Amino acid sequence: MATQPQLKVLMDLSDGLLVNETSDLCFDISDIVITANTRRGRNREIDKIQAGYAVITLIDENGDFNPDNTASPYYGKLVPGKKLRLYPLWDDGTGEFRYPDIFTGYITNYITKFSMGVDSANQIVIEAYDGIKIFNSISITDVAGAAAGDTSDTRIGEILDEIAWPSSLELFETSEIELDDDQGELRTVLDALRQVEDTEAGLIFFDGSGVLQFKNRATVNQAPSIDDAYKFSDNGIDTSYNDIKFVQDDATLLNKITVVSYNGSNEAIAVNTTSQDTYFVRSAERQNVLLSATSDLQDLADTLLANYQDSSLQIERIILNLSEYEVIDRVTAGFYFDIFFIPIFVEKVMPGQTSITRLGWIQGVNHDITKNTWMVTAFTGLTSVYDSNIPNWLTSLYLTSNGSFSLNSNNVAIGHHWAAFDSNDNIFIKALSQPSLGTAENAIIKLSQDGTVNYKVKLTSSFALDDDSVISPDGSGGIYFGGASDNKLYLARLNSDLTANWQKIVSNADAYYPARIMKDSANNVYALWNNYGADTYTAIAKYSNAGNSLVEAKIYGTDPANAPELYAAEMAEDYIYVLNYLPDDATYGRFELLKLNTSAEIISQVGIIVDGEWGGETWNIAVDSNNNKYIVSDTFWGTGINYQVTKLNASNQIEWDKRYYDNVTTSNAKPMRTVFDSTGHLVMLVGGYPTGAGVEELATVVRMDTAGTIVEQYSLRNSQQDLYSHSIDIDTTGRIVIPATYKASGYDTATVISLKPKFETLGTYTFLTGSDFTYGTWGWTYGTDGETYTTTGILSATTETYTETSMSLTITTVTSEVTTIEFD
Repeated sequence: MATQPQLKVLMDLSDGLLVNETSDLCFDISDIVITANTRRGRNREIDKIQAGYAVITLIDENGDFNPDNTASPYYGKLVPGKKLRLYPLWDDGTGEFRYPDIFTGYITNYITKFSMGVDSANQIVIEAYDGIKIFNSISITDVAGAAAGDTSDTRIGEILDEIAWPSSLELFETSEIELDDDQGELRTVLDALRQVEDTEAGLIFFDGSGVLQFKNRATVNQAPSIDDAYKFSDNGIDTSYNDIKFVQDDATLLNKITVVSYNGSNEAIAVNTTSQDTYFVRSAERQNVLLSATSDLQDLADTLLANYQDSSLQIERIILNLSEYEVIDRVTAGFYFDIFFIPIFVEKVMPGQTSITRLGWIQGVNHDITKNTWMVTAFTGLTSVYDSNIPNWLTSLYLTSNGSFSLNSNNVAIGHHWAAFDSNDNIFIKALSQPSLGTAENAIIKLSQDGTVNYKVKLTSSFALDDDSVISPDGSGGIYFGGASDNKLYLARLNSDLTANWQKIVSNADAYYPARIMKDSANNVYALWNNYGADTYTAIAKYSNAGNSLVEAKIYGTDPANAPELYAAEMAEDYIYVLNYLPDDATYGRFELLKLNTSAEIISQVGIIVDGEWGGETWNIAVDSNNNKYIVSDTFWGTGINYQVTKLNASNQIEWDKRYYDNVTTSNAKPMRTVFDSTGHLVMLVGGYPTGAGVEELATVVRMDTAGTIVEQYSLRNSQQDLYSHSIDIDTTGRIVIPATYKASGYDTATVISLKPKFETLGTYTFLTGSDFTYGTWGWTYGTDGETYTTTGILSATTETYTETSMSLTITTVTSEVTTIEFD
């Protein structure tokens, strides 16, 4: 009987480049590792295999990773450059077997994530890279023995001899390409190797065992054979997969290629006019190759052109869940993917008794591992930081006239949306319906990556649910949902099919709304909200994934008389960053920043005054991997309300503070939410807030670098509808999803917009600037007997008063199955 695959992690603290698994200094730390992630593969943008890396998180219960612990077996050895190796061990029912290593590299960092209390265990994060990073840090000039006529594999060996690289860590295919003499200039070892790689049109990379491999031109440019391929299909016959993605785009489409020899002494050009007639001219140039003969240059240009001259449907990635270890063939294949250039055949059954079938080479693989899960994502073509096959779509989720999922008989989804992704990049959307500002109904919709609606539920109660309810992934394919009604704050966990898992009343006090819910690395959920009344504070509650209460805490401002208003919160590296708006900027600045641990204990608490003319409110915060904080807020500057970004360094000192008032619109530039993309850029949604009758609703997506320079922006203004939004999120592929609302046929309709990361156009959008407006047209007031709110905007002003009572939450699915959850 098959058993769950086991991850083995070896940490070799001996000196040298080679892993010695029999050394007394080679430690098996598998039992204390709680998560591991590896990334190895080819980058689509520059057509190279980049440095592989691994990140593991472990529990240090004995203080062994304390560098000052003289009793530690690692004492004096926890320094950069030591070796790390990861490999799978699995019994498929016939006996335990060690599969190929998934990563071998060199440790660059030991990060301690401290726990509170002397008896608590710290978490240690170890980061490691393969030898590509070493090659990029060593410079050379002359290469001894190099001469004209060297083949590519010979020259690579000569370059590595310059740094005494062990021959046992080399595995080179024989090349037939003869090179010009080495130029002997100052460059890194990696640059010297890349020049040979470019000339060969081959590939250089480290395998999972830490061996540098060289694949020659013939291997890299040949077509895979179906006879040798692993076969995957959803036809019920071949090995099953968990997810598949095909791609057909122009990211690597080229029909004119120029190859230039070193110092520009000669060149050759390859052109495909048929491709140019179809796709227009798309050209590229490869310079500084170690060839000078015209015939050799032409052969290289022709080889490259053959690979890039056409666009066809290809396998981009395949995802396998190796935790389902009973599927023997799938697990076996997943463990062999780390041997690059294994061919695979994939079939996707399509409607009408048709199917898509494709062959491809494995050229990249990611492993994401916990104690109980093991996911493998294999890339079978050229991969990209920016996924150019991400679909752009504008999906109307529901209309009042369709009859299948009408939230109510009047206005649908007037706003206050939230977006979130699960681990498979399915999309969850929270939207609100509030007909004539009567009883509110919150809807949650789950969509697949192509915008297809899979599940829809509506959440109603005997009293109106607060419109600022929020959602967050639960780490298991479902979501957490937080909302408020009649001064009660509740938290629910919904399964992947949006059925109820559990629900809790978090607070019976004067809860206003849940400003944020988020989860930590252990999938515990945190709800943060404002509490108003006789006692005013920011509150936080922590629950386990199973719904057990773990922490309840109250957070007060530095001045009890100056009550903070919770505007934003974010979790990074299992720390909670809370941003409170403070009314008295003359004393404490416009906001207060707090850092909390997972026990809701305050680590730091500072008030910050932003320089210059600044009179708006704080709206969101983002935290990068270096503990820099980016506070994004609105500001009265120039004409109307605009926005600003303030960067605080790790010491909470202002590094820069910039205002943006000519970049988006002069009528309404409130920043609604900010996230990071995979390249470390800030992506924010600006605008999209109701401002009053006659004012166009403008929502714009802005991407800027960490220096505050806007890289690109995109307007969501539709030429026929008023469109606004409150949320934005980015999935693992870089796709940007924005839930929004537009007015059509007299109704407000919930809509989801998907953007490619480079903000490609959905249609023709035009900025329509309105007149200046008065801040505060969407406001709240509070009464002693309950909550009273007043709203003005695109709907007529009205007032509703709520009083203390019990509440029931009803979840209604598309199929009209009803589950009632009673709250006492």
